Amino acid sequence: MSNFPPQNTASFTRNNLAEIFGTQVGTQVGTQVMASLPKNLATTGVSTDTRSLHKGNIFVALVGERFDAHSLLAEAVQKGASLLVVNESFLATKPSLDAPYIAVPNTLHALGALAHFHRCRFEIPMVAVAGAAGKTTTKELISCVLERDYTVLKTEGNFNNQVGVPLTLLRLEESHTAAVVEIGTNEPGEIEILSNIVAPTHGIITNIGKEHLEKLIDLDGVEREETELFRYLEQTGGTGILNLDDERLRKQAAYLPSQCSYSLAPRSERKADLSASVQLSASGEPVMRFAYKLGKQRATADVQLRIVGMTMAQNALAAAAVGCSLGVSLGNIVSALRSFVPTSSDAGYGRMVVEKLKTQGREITLLNDCYNANPTSMEAALTTLRTLPKAHAKQRKIAVLGDMRELGDSAREEHLRCVKELYAASWLDFVILLGEEMRIAFDTLNQASVRSSVQFADNIAACVEALHAVLHEGDIVLIKGSRGMKLEQVIERLTSDN
Repeated sequence: MSNFPPQNTASFTRNNLAEIFGTQVGTQVGTQVMASLPKNLATTGVSTDTRSLHKGNIFVALVGERFDAHSLLAEAVQKGASLLVVNESFLATKPSLDAPYIAVPNTLHALGALAHFHRCRFEIPMVAVAGAAGKTTTKELISCVLERDYTVLKTEGNFNNQVGVPLTLLRLEESHTAAVVEIGTNEPGEIEILSNIVAPTHGIITNIGKEHLEKLIDLDGVEREETELFRYLEQTGGTGILNLDDERLRKQAAYLPSQCSYSLAPRSERKADLSASVQLSASGEPVMRFAYKLGKQRATADVQLRIVGMTMAQNALAAAAVGCSLGVSLGNIVSALRSFVPTSSDAGYGRMVVEKLKTQGREITLLNDCYNANPTSMEAALTTLRTLPKAHAKQRKIAVLGDMRELGDSAREEHLRCVKELYAASWLDFVILLGEEMRIAFDTLNQASVRSSVQFADNIAACVEALHAVLHEGDIVLIKGSRGMKLEQVIERLTSDN
């Protein structure tokens, strides 16, 4: 995926802008600015990045922790920006701006307002995807399913925050007949904000788990935050896609007047609209039997997926439930799922992507899951590794695990718990840990209980060296850690060592 935000051609007239910002820009400065906009003003596209700005774009000057795009206004004008959106506080510096501009209290909120206005031009199914883990893969699976019957706009990569979500919505065009938008959070209130921007007609929460505990604090905080998506759907009459296998989500059934439920448990146990039984093939690929029952509708279908593990089977079932709720036939759903193959990003990181890799003349099976990590997704990844069938008795399972970031006061406890479980995991043949939190947990436990097959590596180079010392032909290696750990560099070095 490109480092630049996706392009869009969303157009806005002066009247559109007056409708969007007329009440938001209530200060005297704002009123004067709006009045001074050319009456024939017309814009095409919205940009937050001068590197990818096109002539005619609105340039929204965002302010982040380490940057302030107000310093790039002259460059934006030089490149042909037709309108600047700036913070009111910036005008206090009495700048000289050589293009029409609108001053707002908060340019981030202004970007959301532009995107919401554009989204409301389209009366199409709009699916929002939230949850502690598996959002991006589930989003990709849902898009794959809906593409059988719809022309789908989907979130690129994981553009799932208050910048990425608006930039996704601004890409909506007349050709689109459905959209799948991933929404993420790392602090209380974000899911509510993003739900109001997206205005989803359908919403799915993959699971409730330990994520972003630095600000969400605990599982109760995560549940309150993630289920704001369902609160929005409850208030607007939208449809919730409900994971009955998640205990915390199961109780949401009482609050969703319109819902489609799914479960990997037998229908006699969960009473889900869509259920599935799963067996893993010899290569770890789920073989699923779907059973759909809603009102007078009945259908069953079998499919073998080209993804691995029970967690991926759960994500596939979630996508199938979204498809059922939007009228895609079960036959088309299983056909889509059968064709789905996850891929790594251009940067080399993946989300449980299975790859064959040769290093120093030995071929191994790599589980590339190094895009990100939290305690919930770490547990899911290790479960996938554990449940993968061995091709032969000598095949070994190895894990390379890095720090899980943004856990706040829970970081020590969660890393210690993770490493304790690794010590106890007799099915694991070898483990290499990286990162400061993993080091602290390793040192704490290593004083009392030594397992020589669990080691700590100071850096990427030491990790690769340790791997080379133990790797055998045919081994299965999981690589998992938070984005900041950059564990794709382990893969890069393994690949180059031939």
